[in-house]
Amino acid sequence: MSTRKVSIIIPNYNGKHYLDFCLRSVLETDYPNLEVLVVDNGSTDGSVEYVISNFSKDTRVKVIVLDKNYGYPAANNIGAKQANGKYLVFLNNDTKVDKGWLKELVQVFELDRSVGMAQGKVLLMRNPRRISNVGHYIDKLGFTYDRGRFEKDEGQYDHITQIAVTGVAAIIRREVFEKLSGFDSSFFLQLEDSDLSWRVQLYGLRTILVPQAIIYHVDGGTLYKRDLAWRLPFWIRNQFFMLVKNYSLTNTVLHCVVLTIIYSSLALFFLLRNKGRVSISIIKGMVHFIRKFKTAWKKRFYVQYIRRVSDRFLFSHFLRTPNFRDQYTTRYQRMLKQIP
Repeated sequence: MSTRKVSIIIPNYNGKHYLDFCLRSVLETDYPNLEVLVVDNGSTDGSVEYVISNFSKDTRVKVIVLDKNYGYPAANNIGAKQANGKYLVFLNNDTKVDKGWLKELVQVFELDRSVGMAQGKVLLMRNPRRISNVGHYIDKLGFTYDRGRFEKDEGQYDHITQIAVTGVAAIIRREVFEKLSGFDSSFFLQLEDSDLSWRVQLYGLRTILVPQAIIYHVDGGTLYKRDLAWRLPFWIRNQFFMLVKNYSLTNTVLHCVVLTIIYSSLALFFLLRNKGRVSISIIKGMVHFIRKFKTAWKKRFYVQYIRRVSDRFLFSHFLRTPNFRDQYTTRYQRMLKQIP
């Protein structure tokens, strides 16, 4: 088997308490040619000092210190620019990996040139018999739905299949990442993985699940400490961004109009139920999108330039609405529970 160099990029923001088990498991990976880049997004919890103190003797580990929090996608892009690997892995800091995970991912890439991006099976750290996700679906409006969330792992997803890749533990060919201009740093957080998966598909390559590669995840250990009302505007703005950048013009207009009606109705619904804070968050997300529309529109030109497949093809092979059971067990169930 090929042992091409793999760069594992771990963005970190105040995640010191996760870094020990994450880095130790990565460094124990059964793969001979890897480097680890910890990109610290201006942490104030001593993360940088901890990594230097405990892992600096391992020449495979490099720490990139940023002066402030530039967001998850920007940190990944910065790490990628300093990486030397043929393959780039983006790994959440609240994960632990199985020893053979990387071999499984690299083997698929070496054997199948049609694969542009992939992820492994992500199990819950607190209960490894349960699934965190095995990828996700993206529907025509840009809503995402985790596959297999909280299901008991009984081998029901143990086959390679086409999915939208999550950012928990994603691998991508370096040349593809560079051709697609990497993650969209204007997203800051939320949906940057979905957007990149969509662009990989537009470029004519597959995004797949490799279930033999096992990763354990705290499941939102860093992100979900944040209040829903704080996160929601990012989600809504970025959802509109995805549609504007990645669709043909006709589908951009159609789906943005429908999405505007949905979110306007939701804002009114929560307002009438005395959930004004949620309504304000929804409106903020839509306003942020309008303010940054020019940014998304400029990026759209390049995305459409590299496009190799039609929207009709993606409707058949990539963009889909899952069944009710899949939807009900997704993040939206959890998000609704967080509304005070």
